[in-house]
Amino acid sequence: MMLRWLNRVPSFGNKVTWLLTLTSGLAVMLVSVALIVLSYQEMRRELIASVQSRIRVVALNSGPALSFDDAQGARETLNSLRGSAHIASATLFTAEGKRLASYSRKTLPAPLMPLGTVG
Repeated sequence: MMLRWLNRVPSFGNKVTWLLTLTSGLAVMLVSVALIVLSYQEMRRELIASVQSRIRVVALNSGPALSFDDAQGARETLNSLRGSAHIASATLFTAEGKRLASYSRKTLPAPLMPLGTVG
């Protein structure tokens, strides 16, 4: 039914050529789509791992500033995030929930409340 156009092709050899070309084209298309999806997933995993490692370093370096309520030290620690283009904002809160320091790119405001902890 869908291959009625194939009846218009005059010889058997031409029909086989058409079918092989069509099958090969579909296979190449499917492999291309699969490679694009896999590349996207791998890029996303690498980006998440990179951001998480940067966050862990900032979490470790912010310990002393949080222990002594050192707002200046906390700001300096958060300002080290300028080198990471994928981190838009970060905020350090004291144990009581008071904002100690925040970092934000010009495009986004800093969060107003604690969102969670880094384990």
